[in-house]
Amino acid sequence: LSLHDALPIFMLTPAGEVLLKRTAHLENELNDVRREVARFSIGLVGHLKIACMHPLSSQLMPNVLVRYRAEHPNIALSLDERYSGDIVEDLLSRRLDLAIVDAPNHSHADLTIFSVWKEAVHLFGPAAGRSARLAETVNMKDILDLPIIMPSNISALRGTVDRAFVRAGGHFAPVIEANGPAMIFSMVAAGLGFGLMPLCSFYDHVVDGTLASVPTDPQIWRKISIVTRTELLEERPVSALFDLLRECALDLAETDRFASVTPLFTRASLTPPDLLNAQHHVAT
Repeated sequence: LSLHDALPIFMLTPAGEVLLKRTAHLENELNDVRREVARFSIGLVGHLKIACMHPLSSQLMPNVLVRYRAEHPNIALSLDERYSGDIVEDLLSRRLDLAIVDAPNHSHADLTIFSVWKEAVHLFGPAAGRSARLAETVNMKDILDLPIIMPSNISALRGTVDRAFVRAGGHFAPVIEANGPAMIFSMVAAGLGFGLMPLCSFYDHVVDGTLASVPTDPQIWRKISIVTRTELLEERPVSALFDLLRECALDLAETDRFASVTPLFTRASLTPPDLLNAQHHVAT
């Protein structure tokens, strides 16, 4: 029974008239929300906001979205290529719905973080200088003597590298902070310094002979994860995208560009989809 249905049995005061107008407006808005959620839950309409880091934005997302759009043509998509940065805050504040990025350093009870793979960080430099500056592996203590170009703390990779050097007994300080793979590549290619990134980031430039790369010793690993609000996994458009990302990530791991990654799940875990294996973390 709505408030309107109950009106004939009441005599409203002036204050009640004001309250009625306000509640009628709220009731209409609530009904609109209910209808929108109902349409979204059955996959008819909706809008998903997705963040993805380089190079997965160009290597993973096109294949995922070709299949996703075929199954959910009425779901509008907003895509943003970015570092991990404020991903957790943006997910919790609903500015984002899903992200494929470095695993957040801290967890949250309202988020599901599914670990996709881990990948080794390599030292990159101009190929012409390989014999003079790079060997088969490079000791982390020797890296401290090199001019390093890296992203700032908006990238989770930077925190991963900083902590690795602390464990190795050194203090890491890049000579240039550059927030963008293309910018880092251009500076490394110009001889301004060396980069510390996973191999997949600069794979094309290694293959064409512009850059050379070697793994660190001991190895530095970063983890890539799919992150979303746990409540959204109950919605078919989100769960379908979540499953497609996992499936296509395994396909990508079998390509030459991503041959150095180590998947953290198997195809067997995808049939049937087992979200219970996803890691539910606590958010900061």
